[in-house]
Amino acid sequence: MIKLIVPLPPSVNKAYYHNSKGKFLQTFYSKFSKDWFEQAIPIIQNWMTINKMKSFEDYMYCDMHFYLNRRNSDSHNFTKILFDGFEKAGLFIDDRYIMARTQEIDLDPKYPRIECIFSIPTKDNIMQI
Repeated sequence: MIKLIVPLPPSVNKAYYHNSKGKFLQTFYSKFSKDWFEQAIPIIQNWMTINKMKSFEDYMYCDMHFYLNRRNSDSHNFTKILFDGFEKAGLFIDDRYIMARTQEIDLDPKYPRIECIFSIPTKDNIMQI
C-alpha cells in the first residue's frame, strides 16, 4: 500500500472561469487551479518516480481520505481538479479510469490535503456491467 498525499485542490466553485465570446461560452482553469497544478504535479511525478510507477492504463480504485480546511466543504467538489492533475502528471492516461471511493472525511485547517491509495480491481470486487 503506497499512499499519495497532495494538497487540497480548489473546489469546482473556484476551479474555472468563463468567458463569453460571441455566441460561445468558453471555460478556462482559474488562477487557483493553475497554482494548484503547479504545486501538485511535481509532487505526483516525484511520487511516481520514487515508487517506480508507470501511468495507469486501465481502471484503478482511488481510495481517498480528505482533510478539509472547513467543516461545511463538500468533498465531491475537489475531485475534478484532483483527477485532472493525475492525468496532467501522467499518473493516469485518462482520468476516466479512476474509480473514486471516499473513505473518510476529516478536518485539518492547518494542512488541508487528500491522501490517495490506489488498488487494482479484481473480478471479485468489481461489478460486471
